Amino acid sequence: MKKLLSALLLLALFFTLAACDSVQDAISDALAAPQAADTIGTGVPITIYSNSFDEERLTWLNEAAEFAGFNIQTHGQGGGDLTQRLINESGNPQADVVFGLNAFLWHNLITNDVITPYAPSWAQEIPAGLNHPRGYYHALVIQAIMLTYDRNQVPEGPSDWHDLWQNPTFHGTYRFEPSLGGGTTQMVLAGILYRYRDDAGHLGVSEEGWANIAAFFRYGIPNTAGTSLFADMANEDSPILMGQMFHSIVTTNERVHGVNAGFPVPAVGLPFVVEGIALVNGSQQYEEAQRFIDWFGSAEVQEDWQMRFDSLPANPNAREDVSSFGEMISNLPQQQIDWAFVAENMSAWVEHIYANYMP
Repeated sequence: MKKLLSALLLLALFFTLAACDSVQDAISDALAAPQAADTIGTGVPITIYSNSFDEERLTWLNEAAEFAGFNIQTHGQGGGDLTQRLINESGNPQADVVFGLNAFLWHNLITNDVITPYAPSWAQEIPAGLNHPRGYYHALVIQAIMLTYDRNQVPEGPSDWHDLWQNPTFHGTYRFEPSLGGGTTQMVLAGILYRYRDDAGHLGVSEEGWANIAAFFRYGIPNTAGTSLFADMANEDSPILMGQMFHSIVTTNERVHGVNAGFPVPAVGLPFVVEGIALVNGSQQYEEAQRFIDWFGSAEVQEDWQMRFDSLPANPNAREDVSSFGEMISNLPQQQIDWAFVAENMSAWVEHIYANYMP
């Protein structure tokens, strides 16, 4: 049985985000500035696709967008699955705007002619190298993908992903996602497999790399219930002590579930996601979609978003009140990965894992 969690939270040392009493309070406070209060949208219905929705973010976005004059419908899905859906719909687009994703998923949308270049009003505020060089997407948020564990129950945590399957102490204590369509899950796979890049190997990966992936799935526990990692770690009847996570929801989940979160920083660095936003090619509401992109990616709105959800805005002008945790994340080493190589191989990697290693 797990001990009841009562220790002080490690990451609370970095945490300055104050919780609002309600989502409505968050909207009222976050959008009080005159710039954000101006009606920007015309009310023409547009559809927004993203892999960055959870219940709280979705509620915030719907209310904030309505406040700004937009009439939005939304669809959320794991990044890989969402990308495939957009490709499948390219002959008859259902979305007008897509945001979130990552470098190799954007690459797939570009090569399949799913998105079209558009330069939003804030494009020049983004540091060089984050926006797509030909303007197909523009950066909103930077996310670190990490292995997260509960320090209350694991005082000496893993130093890298490899410890999970190479150290018997961690066998049966970590979980993996049995569905490989999520963007975070695919980033984890990319971060592991790219270390074993071998152009002569199967699907560009050495035998050692595939052996490590096999062990990863052999010694972990599948998340068949679809529960929150932090809920699992806090549940005294669950063996789960660690798993994958993107950084912007760590501090909120610590507070909600009473988990003392820690994470290793591998010598190769952490995979980082640059979440962006783009105009869907073939949208029937181009002008309203452009207005939405101009609004949602603006420094004012992105600063409100990060204050509520502890994200790390790509726009430096939106970082005035970024939390100490977010600032710390921005200084962590980034794993260097050839995302074009990942984009070319991820679908085949996923099929190979399903066929050979998934329990």
